[in-house]
Amino acid sequence: ELALERGWAINVGGGFHHCSSDSGGGFCAYADLTLLIINLFTYFSDRIKKVLIVDLDAHQVRGVFPK
Repeated sequence: ELALERGWAINVGGGFHHCSSDSGGGFCAYADLTLLIINLFTYFSDRIKKVLIVDLDAHQVRGVFPK
């Protein structure tokens, strides 16, 4: 709710971005950011038009981008 009100958010508790859409990986069972973005576009499409992801890990994020 705060993110929608203020227009930005930070996910400090996540990091489950090592898995892909069809399998787990890197000790991650699901891709938290991907699920969040899908829900935002599904339930708040009137307010959310685009999302920016800044990932500072040294490896590619498999759960956010298609294989």
